Amino acid sequence: MRKYKQKTVYHYCSAETFMSIISNGTLRACNIRKSNDYTEVINCIDVFMISMRNALRIYENENKDDSVFCEFIKDLDTDWLIETAIDNETCTYYCVCFSEAQDLLSQWRGYADNGSGVAIGFDDHFFDRTTDYCNMKYCPVEYNLPGVKSDLTRYIYNRIKKTHDVKKDLLTCSDYESTLSLIINAMVYNAIFYKNDAFSEEREWRLVYYPFGSVRNLSIRHKTNEMATHQLYYDKMDDIAKYDTQHKGLQRKPVQFMLRDKSITSYVDLSFREVLPYCIREIVLGPKNVMDDLDLRLFLTENGIDLSFTKIVRSASTYR
Repeated sequence: MRKYKQKTVYHYCSAETFMSIISNGTLRACNIRKSNDYTEVINCIDVFMISMRNALRIYENENKDDSVFCEFIKDLDTDWLIETAIDNETCTYYCVCFSEAQDLLSQWRGYADNGSGVAIGFDDHFFDRTTDYCNMKYCPVEYNLPGVKSDLTRYIYNRIKKTHDVKKDLLTCSDYESTLSLIINAMVYNAIFYKNDAFSEEREWRLVYYPFGSVRNLSIRHKTNEMATHQLYYDKMDDIAKYDTQHKGLQRKPVQFMLRDKSITSYVDLSFREVLPYCIREIVLGPKNVMDDLDLRLFLTENGIDLSFTKIVRSASTYR
Protein backbone atom coordinates (compact mmCIF):
# COMPACT_ATOMS: atom_id res chain seq x y z
CA MET A 1 0.00 0.00 0.00
CA ARG A 2 1.15 3.55 -0.72
CA LYS A 3 2.19 5.54 2.30
CA TYR A 4 -0.41 8.02 3.47
CA LYS A 5 0.25 11.71 2.83
CA GLN A 6 -2.37 14.38 3.50
CA LYS A 7 -3.99 15.56 0.26
CA THR A 8 -7.22 16.57 -1.45
CA VAL A 9 -9.26 13.70 -2.87
CA TYR A 10 -12.28 14.15 -5.13
CA HIS A 11 -15.69 12.54 -4.96
CA TYR A 12 -17.28 12.71 -8.43
CA CYS A 13 -21.08 12.82 -8.43
CA SER A 14 -24.14 14.17 -10.22
CA ALA A 15 -25.46 17.68 -9.49
CA GLU A 16 -28.40 16.17 -7.59
CA THR A 17 -26.11 14.04 -5.43
CA PHE A 18 -23.84 17.05 -4.85
CA MET A 19 -26.78 19.05 -3.47
CA SER A 20 -27.78 16.14 -1.24
CA ILE A 21 -24.24 15.68 0.11
CA ILE A 22 -23.87 19.38 0.95
CA SER A 23 -27.42 19.86 2.28
CA ASN A 24 -27.28 16.80 4.54
CA GLY A 25 -23.57 16.96 5.36
CA THR A 26 -23.25 13.25 4.61
CA LEU A 27 -21.45 10.90 2.26
CA ARG A 28 -23.30 7.73 1.31
CA ALA A 29 -21.40 4.48 1.77
CA CYS A 30 -22.98 1.86 -0.49
CA ASN A 31 -23.03 -1.88 0.02
CA ILE A 32 -20.41 -3.16 -2.43
CA ARG A 33 -22.02 -6.60 -2.49
CA LYS A 34 -24.99 -5.01 -4.30
CA SER A 35 -22.96 -3.19 -6.97
CA ASN A 36 -20.76 -3.96 -9.96
CA ASP A 37 -17.71 -3.08 -7.85
CA TYR A 38 -18.14 -6.37 -5.98
CA THR A 39 -16.77 -8.20 -9.03
CA GLU A 40 -13.47 -6.44 -8.31
CA VAL A 41 -13.42 -7.93 -4.81
CA ILE A 42 -14.17 -11.41 -6.14
CA ASN A 43 -11.45 -11.04 -8.78
CA CYS A 44 -8.89 -10.80 -5.98
CA ILE A 45 -9.66 -14.35 -4.91
CA ASP A 46 -7.39 -15.79 -7.62
CA VAL A 47 -4.48 -13.67 -6.40
CA PHE A 48 -5.07 -14.81 -2.82
CA MET A 49 -5.38 -18.47 -3.78
CA ILE A 50 -2.21 -18.50 -5.88
CA SER A 51 -0.26 -16.68 -3.17
CA MET A 52 -1.46 -19.09 -0.51
CA ARG A 53 -0.67 -22.18 -2.58
CA ASN A 54 2.78 -20.84 -3.45
CA ALA A 55 3.63 -20.01 0.16
CA LEU A 56 2.49 -23.40 1.46
CA ARG A 57 4.37 -25.27 -1.27
CA ILE A 58 7.60 -23.34 -0.68
CA TYR A 59 7.39 -23.83 3.08
CA GLU A 60 6.71 -27.56 2.73
CA ASN A 61 9.65 -28.04 0.33
CA GLU A 62 12.01 -26.19 2.64
CA ASN A 63 10.77 -27.83 5.86
CA LYS A 64 10.17 -31.49 5.05
CA ASP A 65 11.13 -32.44 8.59
CA ASP A 66 8.18 -30.47 10.00
CA SER A 67 5.85 -33.43 10.50
CA VAL A 68 3.14 -31.27 12.11
CA PHE A 69 2.93 -29.02 9.05
CA CYS A 70 2.93 -32.01 6.69
CA GLU A 71 0.03 -33.48 8.62
CA PHE A 72 -1.77 -30.12 8.65
CA ILE A 73 -1.73 -29.57 4.87
CA LYS A 74 -2.38 -33.19 3.89
CA ASP A 75 -6.10 -32.66 3.27
CA LEU A 76 -6.16 -28.86 3.43
CA ASP A 77 -8.33 -27.09 0.82
CA THR A 78 -7.14 -23.46 0.98
CA ASP A 79 -9.19 -22.45 -2.07
CA TRP A 80 -12.39 -23.49 -0.29
CA LEU A 81 -11.35 -21.66 2.90
CA ILE A 82 -10.77 -18.39 1.00
CA GLU A 83 -14.03 -18.69 -0.96
CA THR A 84 -15.94 -19.37 2.26
CA ALA A 85 -14.38 -16.38 4.01
CA ILE A 86 -15.21 -13.93 1.23
CA ASP A 87 -18.77 -15.28 0.88
CA ASN A 88 -19.40 -14.94 4.63
CA GLU A 89 -22.13 -12.31 5.12
CA THR A 90 -20.20 -10.80 8.01
CA CYS A 91 -17.65 -9.76 5.38
CA THR A 92 -19.63 -6.78 4.10
CA TYR A 93 -18.16 -3.58 2.71
CA TYR A 94 -19.88 -0.17 2.71
CA CYS A 95 -17.73 2.07 0.57
CA VAL A 96 -17.27 5.69 -0.56
CA CYS A 97 -14.89 6.21 -3.49
CA PHE A 98 -12.55 9.12 -4.21
CA SER A 99 -9.89 9.98 -6.76
CA GLU A 100 -6.61 11.87 -6.46
CA ALA A 101 -7.39 13.27 -9.94
CA GLN A 102 -9.04 16.69 -9.81
CA ASP A 103 -10.26 16.83 -13.42
CA LEU A 104 -10.28 13.40 -15.08
CA LEU A 105 -12.51 12.89 -18.13
CA SER A 106 -13.20 9.20 -17.44
CA GLN A 107 -14.40 10.12 -13.93
CA TRP A 108 -16.68 12.85 -15.30
CA ARG A 109 -18.15 10.38 -17.76
CA GLY A 110 -18.54 7.46 -15.38
CA TYR A 111 -19.54 9.05 -12.10
CA ALA A 112 -20.63 12.67 -12.65
CA ASP A 113 -23.62 12.49 -14.99
CA ASN A 114 -21.56 12.44 -18.17
CA GLY A 115 -19.73 15.66 -17.25
CA SER A 116 -22.71 17.64 -15.91
CA GLY A 117 -21.91 16.94 -12.27
CA VAL A 118 -19.42 18.02 -9.62
CA ALA A 119 -16.21 16.77 -8.01
CA ILE A 120 -16.11 17.59 -4.29
CA GLY A 121 -12.53 17.98 -3.06
CA PHE A 122 -12.16 16.72 0.53
CA ASP A 123 -9.20 17.15 2.84
CA ASP A 124 -8.51 13.44 3.35
CA HIS A 125 -6.92 13.99 6.75
CA PHE A 126 -10.46 13.75 8.11
CA PHE A 127 -10.89 10.29 6.56
CA ASP A 128 -7.47 8.94 7.47
CA ARG A 129 -7.94 9.67 11.17
CA THR A 130 -11.10 7.51 11.23
CA THR A 131 -9.09 4.39 10.36
CA ASP A 132 -9.21 1.89 13.21
CA TYR A 133 -8.50 -1.30 11.19
CA CYS A 134 -11.67 -2.85 12.56
CA ASN A 135 -14.81 -0.94 11.57
CA MET A 136 -13.39 1.84 9.39
CA LYS A 137 -10.46 2.04 6.98
CA TYR A 138 -9.27 4.71 4.54
CA CYS A 139 -6.66 3.50 2.08
CA PRO A 140 -5.48 3.81 -1.56
CA VAL A 141 -6.37 1.19 -4.15
CA GLU A 142 -3.44 -1.02 -5.22
CA TYR A 143 -3.27 -1.79 -8.95
CA ASN A 144 -0.05 -3.86 -9.15
CA LEU A 145 -1.57 -7.31 -8.66
CA PRO A 146 1.58 -9.24 -9.77
CA GLY A 147 3.54 -7.35 -7.12
CA VAL A 148 0.80 -8.04 -4.58
CA LYS A 149 1.03 -11.76 -5.35
CA SER A 150 4.77 -11.79 -4.69
CA ASP A 151 4.51 -9.74 -1.49
CA LEU A 152 1.61 -11.82 -0.21
CA THR A 153 3.44 -15.11 -0.84
CA ARG A 154 6.38 -13.84 1.20
CA TYR A 155 4.07 -12.57 3.97
CA ILE A 156 2.21 -15.89 4.28
CA TYR A 157 5.47 -17.85 4.30
CA ASN A 158 6.93 -15.65 7.05
CA ARG A 159 3.78 -15.93 9.20
CA ILE A 160 3.87 -19.74 8.97
CA LYS A 161 7.57 -19.84 9.78
CA LYS A 162 7.04 -17.53 12.76
CA THR A 163 4.35 -19.85 14.11
CA HIS A 164 6.80 -22.75 13.87
CA ASP A 165 9.67 -20.80 15.48
CA VAL A 166 7.55 -19.51 18.37
CA LYS A 167 5.79 -22.76 19.26
CA LYS A 168 8.70 -25.14 18.56
CA ASP A 169 8.17 -28.43 20.44
CA LEU A 170 4.66 -27.41 21.52
CA LEU A 171 3.50 -26.95 17.91
CA THR A 172 0.16 -28.50 16.88
CA CYS A 173 -1.99 -28.50 13.77
CA SER A 174 -4.34 -26.09 15.56
CA ASP A 175 -1.54 -23.51 15.69
CA TYR A 176 -1.17 -23.62 11.93
CA GLU A 177 -4.97 -23.54 11.56
CA SER A 178 -5.20 -20.38 13.68
CA THR A 179 -2.39 -18.70 11.74
CA LEU A 180 -4.01 -19.53 8.41
CA SER A 181 -7.38 -18.26 9.63
CA LEU A 182 -5.87 -14.92 10.66
CA ILE A 183 -4.07 -14.60 7.31
CA ILE A 184 -7.25 -15.31 5.34
CA ASN A 185 -9.24 -12.85 7.47
CA ALA A 186 -6.67 -10.13 6.74
CA MET A 187 -6.69 -10.87 3.00
CA VAL A 188 -10.47 -10.80 2.75
CA TYR A 189 -10.65 -7.65 4.89
CA ASN A 190 -8.33 -5.85 2.46
CA ALA A 191 -9.70 -7.33 -0.78
CA ILE A 192 -11.67 -4.18 -1.57
CA PHE A 193 -8.44 -2.20 -1.95
CA TYR A 194 -7.15 -4.13 -4.99
CA LYS A 195 -8.04 -3.57 -8.65
CA ASN A 196 -6.68 -4.49 -12.05
CA ASP A 197 -4.07 -2.06 -13.41
CA ALA A 198 -6.44 -1.22 -16.28
CA PHE A 199 -8.08 1.17 -13.78
CA SER A 200 -4.86 2.76 -12.55
CA GLU A 201 -5.57 6.19 -14.06
CA GLU A 202 -8.40 6.58 -11.51
CA ARG A 203 -5.83 6.89 -8.67
CA GLU A 204 -8.57 5.79 -6.35
CA TRP A 205 -8.85 5.93 -2.56
CA ARG A 206 -11.63 4.25 -0.64
CA LEU A 207 -13.26 4.91 2.71
CA VAL A 208 -14.71 1.59 3.84
CA TYR A 209 -17.03 0.84 6.73
CA TYR A 210 -17.07 -2.78 7.91
CA PRO A 211 -20.31 -3.14 9.89
CA PHE A 212 -19.34 -6.38 11.62
CA GLY A 213 -15.73 -5.47 12.37
CA SER A 214 -14.14 -8.01 14.70
CA VAL A 215 -17.32 -10.10 14.64
CA ARG A 216 -16.23 -11.68 11.34
CA ASN A 217 -15.89 -15.46 11.19
CA LEU A 218 -17.68 -16.11 14.46
CA SER A 219 -17.78 -19.85 13.90
CA ILE A 220 -13.98 -19.90 14.01
CA ARG A 221 -13.38 -17.20 16.62
CA HIS A 222 -15.92 -18.50 19.14
CA LYS A 223 -16.17 -22.21 18.48
CA THR A 224 -14.82 -23.00 21.96
CA ASN A 225 -17.12 -20.58 23.78
CA GLU A 226 -20.31 -21.64 25.52
CA MET A 227 -22.21 -18.63 24.23
CA ALA A 228 -24.41 -18.94 21.14
CA THR A 229 -22.17 -18.70 18.09
CA HIS A 230 -24.20 -15.99 16.37
CA GLN A 231 -25.21 -13.91 19.37
CA LEU A 232 -22.55 -11.24 18.74
CA TYR A 233 -23.62 -11.17 15.09
CA TYR A 234 -27.25 -10.39 16.00
CA ASP A 235 -26.16 -7.87 18.65
CA LYS A 236 -24.11 -6.07 16.02
CA MET A 237 -27.04 -6.06 13.57
CA ASP A 238 -29.16 -4.39 16.24
CA ASP A 239 -26.47 -1.78 16.88
CA ILE A 240 -26.07 -0.96 13.16
CA ALA A 241 -29.81 -0.66 12.63
CA LYS A 242 -30.63 1.55 15.63
CA TYR A 243 -27.66 3.63 16.74
CA ASP A 244 -25.12 6.21 15.54
CA THR A 245 -21.41 5.61 16.01
CA GLN A 246 -18.70 8.29 16.19
CA HIS A 247 -15.52 7.78 14.17
CA LYS A 248 -13.27 10.78 14.99
CA GLY A 249 -15.07 13.51 13.05
CA LEU A 250 -17.31 11.25 10.99
CA GLN A 251 -20.57 9.96 12.40
CA ARG A 252 -21.96 6.69 11.11
CA LYS A 253 -25.75 6.98 10.93
CA PRO A 254 -28.06 3.96 11.37
CA VAL A 255 -28.33 1.77 8.29
CA GLN A 256 -31.02 2.75 5.79
CA PHE A 257 -32.62 1.01 2.83
CA MET A 258 -33.76 1.55 -0.73
CA LEU A 259 -35.20 -0.58 -3.51
CA ARG A 260 -32.83 -1.33 -6.38
CA ASP A 261 -33.89 -3.70 -9.17
CA LYS A 262 -36.81 -4.80 -6.96
CA SER A 263 -34.42 -5.87 -4.20
CA ILE A 264 -33.85 -4.33 -0.75
CA THR A 265 -30.41 -2.71 -0.63
CA SER A 266 -28.83 -1.26 2.51
CA TYR A 267 -26.60 1.80 2.73
CA VAL A 268 -24.91 3.84 5.45
CA ASP A 269 -24.62 7.64 5.60
CA LEU A 270 -21.44 9.09 7.11
CA SER A 271 -21.97 12.58 8.49
CA PHE A 272 -19.11 15.10 8.20
CA ARG A 273 -21.06 18.01 9.78
CA GLU A 274 -18.73 18.03 12.75
CA VAL A 275 -15.69 18.90 10.58
CA LEU A 276 -17.36 21.51 8.38
CA PRO A 277 -16.37 23.87 6.88
CA TYR A 278 -12.73 22.78 6.75
CA CYS A 279 -13.11 19.28 5.34
CA ILE A 280 -14.09 20.60 1.87
CA ARG A 281 -11.20 22.34 0.14
CA GLU A 282 -12.51 22.59 -3.40
CA ILE A 283 -15.60 22.33 -5.61
CA VAL A 284 -14.86 21.42 -9.23
CA LEU A 285 -17.69 21.91 -11.73
CA GLY A 286 -17.81 19.40 -14.57
CA PRO A 287 -17.15 20.28 -18.22
CA LYS A 288 -20.89 20.27 -18.99
CA ASN A 289 -22.05 21.73 -15.66
CA VAL A 290 -24.35 24.78 -16.07
CA MET A 291 -24.74 25.90 -12.44
CA ASP A 292 -25.06 29.65 -11.91
CA ASP A 293 -22.06 30.94 -9.92
CA LEU A 294 -24.07 33.20 -7.59
CA ASP A 295 -26.69 30.57 -6.79
CA LEU A 296 -23.96 28.02 -6.15
CA ARG A 297 -22.15 30.34 -3.73
CA LEU A 298 -25.39 31.20 -1.93
CA PHE A 299 -26.21 27.49 -1.63
CA LEU A 300 -22.76 26.67 -0.22
CA THR A 301 -22.84 29.59 2.23
CA GLU A 302 -26.32 28.66 3.46
CA ASN A 303 -25.00 25.15 4.21
CA GLY A 304 -22.01 26.26 6.24
CA ILE A 305 -19.26 26.22 3.60
CA ASP A 306 -16.64 28.93 4.15
CA LEU A 307 -15.97 30.39 0.67
CA SER A 308 -12.77 32.06 1.88
CA PHE A 309 -11.45 28.53 2.47
CA THR A 310 -13.23 26.45 -0.20
CA LYS A 311 -12.16 27.15 -3.78
CA ILE A 312 -14.62 26.86 -6.69
CA VAL A 313 -13.17 26.03 -10.11
CA ARG A 314 -14.46 24.79 -13.44
CA SER A 315 -13.14 21.80 -15.33
CA ALA A 316 -10.52 22.50 -17.98
CA SER A 317 -11.63 19.44 -19.97
CA THR A 318 -13.16 19.99 -23.38
CA TYR A 319 -16.06 17.61 -23.61
CA ARG A 320 -19.31 17.79 -25.53
